[in-house]
Amino acid sequence: MSMVIHAVARLFCVVLVVSIAAVAAQAVTSPFEIRPGGCAKEKAYADEVGSRLQDPVLKVFHRILMDNELSAGCGALQFTDARMASNENGFSFGLSQFDLATRPGPSMKALLQVMSCAEAELGKPVLTADDLDFLKTYGKQPTAQLRSNPAVWDRFAALRNPIELALGTACGRDLLATAYEQELKSFLPKANALVSTSLARNAGLAPATDFFRLYALDLENVLGGVENFRAYLAGTGPEPCNGPCKGGLVPRFTVKDKLGVTDVVRYVLTATCYGYIPEGTRRFDAVRRLDRVLAEVDIQALPLSDRDKVFLASEMGDMLATTKAAKTTASFTHLEKLVRRAGTDGSLPGKAVPIVARQLQDAQRVCTKR
Repeated sequence: MSMVIHAVARLFCVVLVVSIAAVAAQAVTSPFEIRPGGCAKEKAYADEVGSRLQDPVLKVFHRILMDNELSAGCGALQFTDARMASNENGFSFGLSQFDLATRPGPSMKALLQVMSCAEAELGKPVLTADDLDFLKTYGKQPTAQLRSNPAVWDRFAALRNPIELALGTACGRDLLATAYEQELKSFLPKANALVSTSLARNAGLAPATDFFRLYALDLENVLGGVENFRAYLAGTGPEPCNGPCKGGLVPRFTVKDKLGVTDVVRYVLTATCYGYIPEGTRRFDAVRRLDRVLAEVDIQALPLSDRDKVFLASEMGDMLATTKAAKTTASFTHLEKLVRRAGTDGSLPGKAVPIVARQLQDAQRVCTKR
């Protein structure tokens, strides 16, 4: 009987500790989530900036990006924490989400420019000199690291309102809009290069041009591009071997015959850390973003080879089913439409495949910065 009592007591202590930790984590992280309510002005701002884009492809990509990054524009002028499972991301702001940790140079430069112009516009300092020194010292660190220091985290929480005041000034909005437009324009040549390289490998993929271009643009924003994949296709680079491949978890990525429309998807979702981890935010984020891109293309017009259909019915089908099982309220209508094309009777192939503890540990080992 005493053993049962001790076991129950230990279980109670574990549950209590976990509950307290969960509450503490909620208290620590909640101040920096995107606030989806009361952001009509931010949405209008995002729409206005999008209307100024001249390139028709970038206009479409702008809609994708606002949904993928900012809940239809909410968060454009907020100072937020993405809390990605990789533990690489830092505080973010702006239309394309300048990230102080993953893109420290341009992001810190943009933020300091906003602080300076806001001070001139408002006629008073937004942050003290000490605040600015603190921001420069700690702002480039990942938020996963910053959260472990309550004093530092609390100071960022105190700085959020004045930073967002600066982001919302007329000059702050103009600076962010200009930087955003310049950044999107810089993405386009790389996306076009992937399209031309893909069509050189298989001219029959011309109907997938819009998909390749829009997906490449989104990957440029979230991954910094897929240049090693493009170089491999062009014959100027080796077979790509990133995190999971380097860690021995997946075979080296290859295209042994004609390039297929899903090969870039296969590369991103199975050969890079971004889509490989089946649990946490990365897998869901990768699938969610792909689904949003597919919403802007003619899915029925995408030319699918037999090899494309095998990938969609197996790896992609399982990945979709696993993600849906983990995120029961999520909807992936457009990706489901593509995957159904691989089924023999229009049904949705694939099954949820929970990852075992050892696999998860191995994935985290090669894909997580601690």
